[in-house]
Amino acid sequence: MKKSWKTGLLSLFFLLSVIGFTALAPPQEAQAATFDNAVTFYNTYGSQIVFKDGYFYYATRGKQATINVSTTHWGTIGYRMRVTTSTQSAYIYFNLSGYTVETVNEVASGGYIYDLCRINLSYVKSKLAQTNRTAYNEFIINGGYIVVDSCMITIKIDKYGNRTNSGSMDDYGNFYGRVYTDYNGIANAAPWSNPSSLHSYFNMSINYVTELKSKQIVYVRYQDADGGYGGYSVVINKDYVYGETVSWSRGADSCYEAASISYTAKQDKTSYVSVNRKQYIQNVYVKYQDANGNYNSDWALARSQNLYYGASFEWSYSGDVCYDAASVSKYTVSGTKNHYIYITRKKYSVSVSAGTGISSVSGSGSYYYGANCTVDAVVKTGYTWKNWTGTYTSTNKNYTFSVIGNVLLTTNAEANTYYIVFHPNGGSGTMTTLTCKYDQTYTLPAMSFGYPSHPCKYLGWNTDANSYYATYAERQQIRNLTSLNGYAFHFYAIWDYAPDLTCTDRYFTLYEAQTGVITEAELLRTVTSTDREDGATQIRVKNYSANTITGLTGSAEITITYTTTDSRNNTTEKQAKVSIVDTGATKEGPMDFDGKKQYARFISADYYQKDYASGGLEATSKWRSDVTYRNTLAMAMNKVKGEDGNWSQVVKSYEFPEEDIEQVKQYVKGNGMGNSKNGTALLRLISQILLINTITF
Repeated sequence: MKKSWKTGLLSLFFLLSVIGFTALAPPQEAQAATFDNAVTFYNTYGSQIVFKDGYFYYATRGKQATINVSTTHWGTIGYRMRVTTSTQSAYIYFNLSGYTVETVNEVASGGYIYDLCRINLSYVKSKLAQTNRTAYNEFIINGGYIVVDSCMITIKIDKYGNRTNSGSMDDYGNFYGRVYTDYNGIANAAPWSNPSSLHSYFNMSINYVTELKSKQIVYVRYQDADGGYGGYSVVINKDYVYGETVSWSRGADSCYEAASISYTAKQDKTSYVSVNRKQYIQNVYVKYQDANGNYNSDWALARSQNLYYGASFEWSYSGDVCYDAASVSKYTVSGTKNHYIYITRKKYSVSVSAGTGISSVSGSGSYYYGANCTVDAVVKTGYTWKNWTGTYTSTNKNYTFSVIGNVLLTTNAEANTYYIVFHPNGGSGTMTTLTCKYDQTYTLPAMSFGYPSHPCKYLGWNTDANSYYATYAERQQIRNLTSLNGYAFHFYAIWDYAPDLTCTDRYFTLYEAQTGVITEAELLRTVTSTDREDGATQIRVKNYSANTITGLTGSAEITITYTTTDSRNNTTEKQAKVSIVDTGATKEGPMDFDGKKQYARFISADYYQKDYASGGLEATSKWRSDVTYRNTLAMAMNKVKGEDGNWSQVVKSYEFPEEDIEQVKQYVKGNGMGNSKNGTALLRLISQILLINTITF
């Protein structure tokens, strides 16, 4: 990070007074923000001082502008801090070009230069220690108040652009020339256009006690003998100066492990410390007597348990026909301990019973201590072997064990599980998979998927996603769909889709409307319907009224509703606009009776590219909307022929009086557009009307 004031920022000193360099503003508590981007910081905090991680951050913004000559400007060259403690008051200084002011980031954006700078708290302390040792000692212990004033100068620029500064300063508060450190001084230094804006550059304060001290709270809890923890109690609750060490510790003893916490205070913080209880192993070793009254030479570990200090421990062995009872009486754990127990031999019985899903069992009987016993079971259809439970637990169906006591065993089988997974099949959302057990009856859940975007009806379920029919009804009862364990059925929601209706807006002349051209059949001519399940469906006009249409007296727009219904009574409706145009109002002729607006008109190269209101083509005209027609018209308007036989000049031009234009319109009315009604219509139009008006160049 550079510790020098950048040239880009120095240029801000020469801006107009109303734009001048942004000074430090009253600080606020640092919020979550970007502290390495000048634009982001300025947009978040403006000209406020923000203390974070041991630094005082501030940002400035000034316009990128050409320096006005023959004017006086103001600028900030440094800062003066007045530090006040309980008994002392001292001034310290920071030159913008000195090493103590760090430039974090400089950005040119939107006609402004943004600079993000910071001053390390350590520099404030260091300068204070050099200036007033007593104030420094009080400051680092109890804090104090900081008041910030800008150190400002005036800059005179003559008509040649030469600059003369009123003064300067160094990093130790030595002033040279005229430097202003209060509002009255700089406000009266020149006839500024807006001197009141300079108030924000002075008397900016920060309470070191409140801003740089933080509350530190440490809670401690102790582990109980059962492994749980008791409640927290406060061991530290006080204010610490920024950078001060917060610590607490306790040594280990027979009951608890050592515990500690240590960190540097930076902001309010609450910490929690757990003191763990020590654990000790408790062992029980046994020797068994044989039929001769002797004991085997090796001790066998009967129990080993790691317990917390203060917990209770006990052990017992219940006697039966083979061995006498033995035990370790209950006591409180205070350290590691080993117990050695002698046990005499007796006899055991084995009892085996059949649980759910088991047809028969084998292996029950009486056994001497140490004898091997094998138990087995036969499992029912639709069930899966699970385990033996009781005195022993095993997942082996044919299970062999050594008898060392009375044995009670139950063989268990689990009803096989199968699943029904539900799919929206074009719908939306999810449904919980239905988990089913063999030999149990279930009711299929109500369908809760969101319907497809396409209108439809829900029919039921099918394992074939492509079927149009349901094989399972909603809330149908099911039982034993399969005996296979883990099998998944995939049920797909079956939808009957409503028909698809396709229609477009229509355009007719008033003449067509009044003469009965716009019939229901004509309106249905451009409408189609397709049903996924049924194919094509019948369409009708829901709100058709012939009298309403033939009774029109001028241009109008009618909303037409088309409707169709499939075999499962799914209905689809769509609306289209029918526009009725009074062509007589624009002196345009009638239309052909094919539902499309077609009439003859004349247009020149001066007007064919203009909008309709300026004499050009209508927006719906094919000669404007269709790219092929549009290009053909443009080529015709610019068609020229040169001396070499190639087109390079206009060869023919037509002039028509108003009465001939009307004659052409009447001709088109009677003969249709082009040769649409008569194969020789265009030739007759040329010979009868156009040729008599031809002008050859």
